[in-house]
Amino acid sequence: MVKFANKFYNNIKDKKMKKENLNFKLLLFASFIGIAAFFLFLKINFPNYNNNTDYQNAGNYKQNNQQIINLQMFARTEKTTYRSHENILLNIRLSSDQDLDDIIITAQGIKDRFNKSYFNKSQTISLGKFIEKEINFNETLPSCNACSGLSLGDYTIEVSASFQGKILAKKEIAIRIMQ
Repeated sequence: MVKFANKFYNNIKDKKMKKENLNFKLLLFASFIGIAAFFLFLKINFPNYNNNTDYQNAGNYKQNNQQIINLQMFARTEKTTYRSHENILLNIRLSSDQDLDDIIITAQGIKDRFNKSYFNKSQTISLGKFIEKEINFNETLPSCNACSGLSLGDYTIEVSASFQGKILAKKEIAIRIMQ
């Protein structure tokens, strides 16, 4: 009888420990979900918050060991694969830690076999302190890519932001052209 009682007691004790272990795992899981929900809430409710993980490139322009400009740039195309006669939309977002005038934004690339760039755009902009500025560049591919010297393959568009002759930020965007 004593042997049966000890076995019964140990069985109850093991179940209690397993239950406590399960409760601890559930608590950890709930904490993780809560933290993820908090960051999701921030991203949804504050989409323009300058989070460096969202930006693809940042540049600093220094003169006499003093930081003058901290420029952040994000650039992307709406898709990665294009066909003949499709429109390429390039979206660029910029922000800076101070007011700036005469920033030159250029986007060049998609060179054919004759070394001609099919994407060659430039615009001069002004930025307000901590105010995100968005610009878009459009270009339509030729109606016959092979006839125009653009063969099937991978191409790049290089986007850069320069101020007073210095490149502050640069980004290469890879695209694929299909026939």
